[in-house]
Amino acid sequence: MGKTNNPAGSSKRARKGDALRLTETLRATLAREEPGAAAFGLPTRRSELLAELVTRLVLTGETTLLPDATGSRRTVELSAMAWADFVKWLYLRVDGQPPQQVRLPGEGDGTPVAGTIMFVMPGNGRGDDTEEIDDDTTDPDADAGGDAGVDTSGS
Repeated sequence: MGKTNNPAGSSKRARKGDALRLTETLRATLAREEPGAAAFGLPTRRSELLAELVTRLVLTGETTLLPDATGSRRTVELSAMAWADFVKWLYLRVDGQPPQQVRLPGEGDGTPVAGTIMFVMPGNGRGDDTEEIDDDTTDPDADAGGDAGVDTSGS
């Protein structure tokens, strides 16, 4: 087995539970009403309000937020580059990463081989998000074909 930056190990169940609690909290918060929004002609349900503000930002590159604690409203305006980055980020969150086709060397005719590529992402330095890794999938010499970390079984 590989090493983790956290000697005590990390609890996948605890992390999953934290994520579920956050999701539940966000859903409950977004299901509430935002009564002040009606005065600006906006939906009062927070989830619909959020969708409206994001849609305006995507379509026009700007949106005006609800008043803050002082009563002032702020308009968010994106540069062309920031707008493109925001749209790309949103697209990836809604539709997900498109599938990637990989050509593996040594297949002869160059026909793509169906499979799954597994990437090992470095930790954040705190040691709370690294996973134990099976050495056989990370050692380039472990497989005579040199395609360690690539599952070509198609499943």
